[in-house]
Amino acid sequence: MDQHKPDRQRHERMDQQRVDRVEPCNDPDVIRALYDDPFVQDRYGQSNYYGFHPDPDRFYLVGYKDGKPVACTLCIIKTWFDIEVHLCVPETNKTLGPIFAKMTLDWLFANAPVTRISTSVIGVFPQVRNFVKRLGFTEEGTARGAAYRDSAPVDLWCFSLLRGEPYGRR
Repeated sequence: MDQHKPDRQRHERMDQQRVDRVEPCNDPDVIRALYDDPFVQDRYGQSNYYGFHPDPDRFYLVGYKDGKPVACTLCIIKTWFDIEVHLCVPETNKTLGPIFAKMTLDWLFANAPVTRISTSVIGVFPQVRNFVKRLGFTEEGTARGAAYRDSAPVDLWCFSLLRGEPYGRR
């Protein structure tokens, strides 16, 4: 029996969850390609977070693996000290979600003067709510009926993370 097999499998899993770098991207074709995924469309298709929006108060961070874009984050500048983030991770790359999210937070805290990063989660996705909590975000409350899904009002769960608070997968 190969005594190194479990170790090799662990390294293969870690390699699959690797994102080489995160950097700003304003190429609409890259952003649209990442959003053109049924898994992403199901979550964002009816919202104003879907797709590429050229706007001076928005920018995109893209995660690359082996030179190819694998995920992106829409960043909305609410104030100079508060940025709202929304991750776009296609289903084929969803195992990259936690590491990409942490790298996005690392990039924002290192390259922007933000003291607060916020996000909101549509009330029909409790698994996303749990993901955000595991990243270290604090739930601030519920905006009742603040979004629409299938022509019906749904709640938004609101979260924030302050500079200096611990974050990363818990």
